[in-house]
Order: sequence, then structure tokens, then C-alpha cells
Amino acid sequence: MLFKQKRVGVNDRIFTCLKFRTMRQVQDHEIDTEDGFGTITAENDSRITWIGKILRRSNLDELPQFLNVLKGDMSIVGPRPHMLQEDLEVRKKVPKYRIRQFIKPGITGWAAVNGLRGGTDDLELMKERTENDIWYVENWTFGLDMKIIGKTIWQMLTFRIPNAY
Repeated sequence: MLFKQKRVGVNDRIFTCLKFRTMRQVQDHEIDTEDGFGTITAENDSRITWIGKILRRSNLDELPQFLNVLKGDMSIVGPRPHMLQEDLEVRKKVPKYRIRQFIKPGITGWAAVNGLRGGTDDLELMKERTENDIWYVENWTFGLDMKIIGKTIWQMLTFRIPNAY
């Protein structure tokens, strides 16, 4: 029921991020990338279960991350944590990428509510996401967090979460 994955948090600290499982487990013969992690989730991905579609569209698959917040690994708002392998690759290619790790990662964040979420192989998209994360780090206020939380709740209630598949 729970999906556990190593993610990179504040100051490069690795933690186990929790989510509700929304995809069927990948079989060995289905892994088609050199790193052995499988392919990035795409829209209409056949691995996503019917309940997984609902959880993803509503962002409820992230609910277990409140346990990560209670543990101190995450915050409610902050840059979304990336998978370990993704983080290692992106930090080599995107200038100033590690600035986003000066604060705890969040369940939701500035980049996420602006449609820059989910796995990607697109380097330009990753640069834009990183720029949004750095902007958040440099411009943080309590009011900005409230705006992000409000926007997240609105997107959840209206099922209008950009790139939620």
C-alpha cells in the first residue's frame, strides 16, 4: 500500500519518502533503462492502477508524506524532493541546482503549483523547475507558504493539478 523511495533532502541528506502506491510493481523484463529504474511515468501510463489515477489526480498519493514532515525529513512547503539517481544527474547539468537543498523539501512547492512537477528527461524543464525552487528559497515568507498551500488545496479540490498523471 505504501511506496517507499530514497530521496534527497536538506543538505544532501538521503531519506525515505513515503507515498501511496499508485502503480503496479514493475517486473524485471519491463525495466528498459540502463540504470534499472524503469521509465518515467507518462500520461496514460499502463502501470497506473485505476485507484492510482484518482490518488494522483487529487494529489492524495502524497498524504503519507505528512509522516515525513513529522519525522523532520520534509516540510509542508518547499522544493519537491527528487529521486536519488535523478538528483545526482541533474546536479551535474543544472547550474545552482543545489541551492534548492538549503531548505527541507516539501509536500508541495512553488514549482509544483506552477505545473513544474513529475519526472522528466527534459533538461530545459528541469532548469525551469530549479529556477522556481531557487526563487522560492530566496523569496520565502509565511504569506508565500499560505499562498502555495491555498493554491495546492484549490488544485486538489478542482482536480486541476498540472501534470498529475
